[in-house]
Amino acid sequence: MSYIPFPSGADVPALSFDIEDDFYSMEEENHTLSRRARFGTWAQSRVGRRVIGTASVLLVLAAWQIFASLNIVQASVSSSPWGVITAGRAYYTSSHALSDLSASGLEILYGFLVSLVVGIVLGVAIGTNKLMEAAFDPFINLLYSMPRIALAPLFVIWFGIGMESKIAVIFLNAVFPIILNTAAGLRSVDQELVGMSRLFGANRWFVVTKIMLPSSVPSIVAGIRLAIGNALLGMVVAELIASTRGVGFLIESASNNFQTDLLFVGIFTIAIAALILMSAVRLIERRLDRWRP
Repeated sequence: MSYIPFPSGADVPALSFDIEDDFYSMEEENHTLSRRARFGTWAQSRVGRRVIGTASVLLVLAAWQIFASLNIVQASVSSSPWGVITAGRAYYTSSHALSDLSASGLEILYGFLVSLVVGIVLGVAIGTNKLMEAAFDPFINLLYSMPRIALAPLFVIWFGIGMESKIAVIFLNAVFPIILNTAAGLRSVDQELVGMSRLFGANRWFVVTKIMLPSSVPSIVAGIRLAIGNALLGMVVAELIASTRGVGFLIESASNNFQTDLLFVGIFTIAIAALILMSAVRLIERRLDRWRP
């Protein structure tokens, strides 16, 4: 092998390869990607979601308190977390709290239970029978497409300002999501599975109760979740229109008297009730998953 010498006095080109620096740079980048992946996995876990959600809520409450303390927003209009806590403590230690909560709780209980039973029964009938679907479809389309809250004054005229009118408003607002989702879930059941069961001699009752209804659990639960929000909305509107007690009546009286702290107490009471009901529905859904085929 022969070598060609460089001319005397010529500059030899410097070939420098920062192999060690490149190695450390790549290692640091891999560590960064690994940390991001671990954080993403943790954030998607149940504990991570709860921690991040709690931190977000605390951050918003802290900002709200700071803005109110510095008079960036008027306390008489926006209140503050500490003011709401103080008003809530005074309200829940009074006799009015038990009266309001019991009235609203019974209205939600009766109205939602009736809507649940009627909604599932009608949804099954519509989803499994073409004649029932044709008979009820005009009424469902009419009532579902219209603002049903507008019927609340009519119910007050029919049933008075007592609990009956509130139950009617809650029922009318909550029943349609259950009907529609139950019927849609039954229609989406695998027809090959239904046909196979009938080939083996299964009767209609067995097919509906053992195959179609269990397969429709996700759709039914989705309708129940929508119904919970509609039921709480109907309760508040009904109590705002004509009532002498209840959480909606609390919100109305606090608004009329410019008691912003007490107004937020009523709002947060409804929000907490919604969270409790949603958690109960999720628990029931996990139990019903065992029923699915």
